[in-house]
Amino acid sequence: MGRIVIGLTGGIGSGKSAARRWLEALGCVGIDADKMAHLAYKAGTPGHACIVAEFGSRVVDAAGEIDRRALGGIVFGSPDARRRLERIVWPRIADVVASAIEHVGEGRNLDGSEAAAPPGGTVWLPADSPDACDRPAAVSTLARAISAASPGPAGEVAEPGDVDLAGAGLVRAEAPRPIVVLEAAVLLEAGWDAAADVVWSTFVDRERAVERILGRDGHARDEAERRIDAQMSIGARLRRSSSAFDTSGQVARTRADLALALGELARANGRP
Repeated sequence: MGRIVIGLTGGIGSGKSAARRWLEALGCVGIDADKMAHLAYKAGTPGHACIVAEFGSRVVDAAGEIDRRALGGIVFGSPDARRRLERIVWPRIADVVASAIEHVGEGRNLDGSEAAAPPGGTVWLPADSPDACDRPAAVSTLARAISAASPGPAGEVAEPGDVDLAGAGLVRAEAPRPIVVLEAAVLLEAGWDAAADVVWSTFVDRERAVERILGRDGHARDEAERRIDAQMSIGARLRRSSSAFDTSGQVARTRADLALALGELARANGRP
């Protein structure tokens, strides 16, 4: 069975995980490459053995697994160490991700067991697809509808799954094929975009990214900036993307923009 694969990327703190969760709420199947990475170097795997051989026991936690925080502290401070790690893990993660995509729509988990809720091809989409000239107005209109359909006090961000999608004016539709959202910070650097039909990028300005990292991860400011500097630049990423989403504004607006893009993608791939 064919799948439509959205490669979703963006720098640290750019809101790509929030974008994936919203697309999942709309009916897409989300795959988080960062979480898939754990399978590529679990204790007992060749990937685990190679990392320990390269970086030593200091990157192994008490449970025998790779201590990602300790490993990150090494590689984010050294381009050479980062390249050595990438040579070990990127090909292995690519294999795990390819297997995950292959299982979509088959009702099976990565280990071959039956999935609790096999994903289908039903998604929530805007009723109409505006042309390029009308799109900004359509985003604003849909953003207001999504905000009104979100529970909680005004200004409070509702979880994606709590939004009344029908109340926001979205309609259930059969997608031509299951739509997969592959989230990966290094989608482009690792060459994993080869598995995607389109590449979508999220972005924010540097200062906002730093603020999000400080509030979420508890890193010191210099550590947050070091991690940002270790990434592909926003400009380089956007030049290789099919669509780009500025997440610095209201959440409802970003969600509206993503919903419209999803509708356009579904229609371009055969949805009437």
